Amino acid sequence: AFLGMPQNRDWALIANYADKTLIKNYLAYHLSATLGLPYTPKCQFVELFLNKEYQGVYLLTETIKVAKKRVNIPENDSSYLVEVDSKYKKDEQVFLSEQGKPFHVLSPKNASYASLSLLQNHINSFEEFLKTPNTTEIANWIDIDSYIKYYWIQEYSKNFDGAFYTSVFFTWEKGGPIKMGPVWDFDLAFGGHPDTLNDAPEGWYIKKTYWTHRLFKKTAFRLKAYSFFDEHLQEFKAVEDTIESLRNRLRNAAKNNFTRWNILNSTEHENHIRSYSSYDEAIDDLIAWHRKRLAWIKKELE
Repeated sequence: AFLGMPQNRDWALIANYADKTLIKNYLAYHLSATLGLPYTPKCQFVELFLNKEYQGVYLLTETIKVAKKRVNIPENDSSYLVEVDSKYKKDEQVFLSEQGKPFHVLSPKNASYASLSLLQNHINSFEEFLKTPNTTEIANWIDIDSYIKYYWIQEYSKNFDGAFYTSVFFTWEKGGPIKMGPVWDFDLAFGGHPDTLNDAPEGWYIKKTYWTHRLFKKTAFRLKAYSFFDEHLQEFKAVEDTIESLRNRLRNAAKNNFTRWNILNSTEHENHIRSYSSYDEAIDDLIAWHRKRLAWIKKELE
């Protein structure tokens, strides 16, 4: 095993450059594992040296792919791993839904026209269903449990990309429901964002977007989503303990990182809108945002 994680040849080294706390991706993955999404990318903090030159703190992370120990679905032409991805490239397997959203098909690779059509037709039919007042059939279309867990991780953290912009993953096997996840890419979450709407700890964000917006109009789904948050409030509160333990674990490494990349007090990068005099100040800011966010959601649900 590699740093306690299952063997594989594919890994990502995440720089977390836009995140001065260095821990936002880790926090989201930790919450996903705690809430029990079927698969969460495993990760470990590392300090990277390249040709003996220090490169700073990275998050060594499992990449998202179909495999026994990762996204565990069959490899055939009617089982899919898909990313909603507005940043797709021209040569990738992408189709647009009737609503114009780009769906990037990661598996099967080199899918046949018939295989892609099967998925595209299913997505379009699902989107047609969402426009109807029907609530009894929701479970035929989506795995409600994974959708609600996935929704709350994105909503609580107010993840910019999670608003069906990019890095929104799901799986679908013919004959079954759409299952949301795994979570990915949270460096622009938890506040500190140049978009003021997204930066504020108050306000709904993901709830107003795309599929989620339609699902929340269905009473059965809405009530389940609200009661899930109430029942799991302790897990969301416990994020603060995770932040504190990471602060202690990373204190020395963070010092090295910000000596190498002198960006703590810089506001030049488009996503570095806050200037901090210390790593502790960046962490304190994150804790304050987390507390306000939870208080706001709790008050709204009352």
